Amino acid sequence: MVRAILCFLEIFLFLVLALPVLLVFWIWKKKNPKRAAEEAQKWIAWILGCLRDTAAVDLTVIGMDRVPKEGGLLFVSNHRSFFDIIIAYSIVPRQTGFVAKNGLWKVPSLRRWMQVLNCFFLDRQDIRQGLEVVKGAIQKVKEGTCIWICPEGTRNRNRELTDLLPFHEGSFKIAERSGCQIVPVAFYGTDRIWEVQFPWVKPQKITVEFGEPFRVSELSPEWKKRYGEYTRGVIGKMLVAEAVKRGDPVPAEAEGTQETQAR
Repeated sequence: MVRAILCFLEIFLFLVLALPVLLVFWIWKKKNPKRAAEEAQKWIAWILGCLRDTAAVDLTVIGMDRVPKEGGLLFVSNHRSFFDIIIAYSIVPRQTGFVAKNGLWKVPSLRRWMQVLNCFFLDRQDIRQGLEVVKGAIQKVKEGTCIWICPEGTRNRNRELTDLLPFHEGSFKIAERSGCQIVPVAFYGTDRIWEVQFPWVKPQKITVEFGEPFRVSELSPEWKKRYGEYTRGVIGKMLVAEAVKRGDPVPAEAEGTQETQAR
């Protein structure tokens, strides 16, 4: 329970005490948005890294060398925990904005930080607003910014760590229309940090794997029409491989349905 209290205290203090720092970055963003976003992310990465350490996360990162060093990218991951974003921002090597749920807009200081970092807020009930988010994200990617989406649309609460919810295809238009590379990312075990034993925060061994990047244009004709499903298969395969490595149980359907077919 002590870890949970310390984690929430750190978040609260950050959102309140860091307001002067936020003001500096907000003014900087008006003059040089690209540099402001890059420097703000370094600061946020340090803060969230401290939060990750408070939670005593034993983190293993695989495939960081696969992430292209230049050009806009679309990171696509599964989503199991609030800690997904905390861990992602503490390790992602490129300036990256997340497409987040619209509810986060209601937290003023958090909203401003996310805007500095080139994040977008998506209302899945408003098709027109969703299209505007996709257009804005496409423009950012073309400018060299990376965008991160979680196409399951919500946190996956299934206890099976290899389980994936269906992927919503809409956000993948960012990659299709910009021509950028997609980088699949698999989070394994993040829900065990907090959600599984809510309200306690417990140390856990977490693995984050970055898969091989690909472009929609490189897929076979069959998969070009179902690139969301293809990406889901890639992430599913990484999750199954991690489960096998740890000796965790793997449902038969996961082994059979989440393996990726050849392009």
